[in-house]
Amino acid sequence: MQRSVPPITDESTDVLVPAGPFLFGEASELRYLPPFQIDRYPVTVARYARFLRETRHPIPSGWSGPDGPAERANH
Repeated sequence: MQRSVPPITDESTDVLVPAGPFLFGEASELRYLPPFQIDRYPVTVARYARFLRETRHPIPSGWSGPDGPAERANH
């Protein structure tokens, strides 16, 4: 099933996951996590490439340039 990924925008797509308990692992151990933020959508190669350009973060090994593999832009 192919899901649609929204285009890059300047709007934040982060969502807050509230603090709380959860069951961890096969033994279902009760654990607690503090609140954290996570992106609502998968980070595509194109979005990560934009981050690299805007922050001048080092290009990952395996990438031949700052835009990453063109055939994987929407992955």
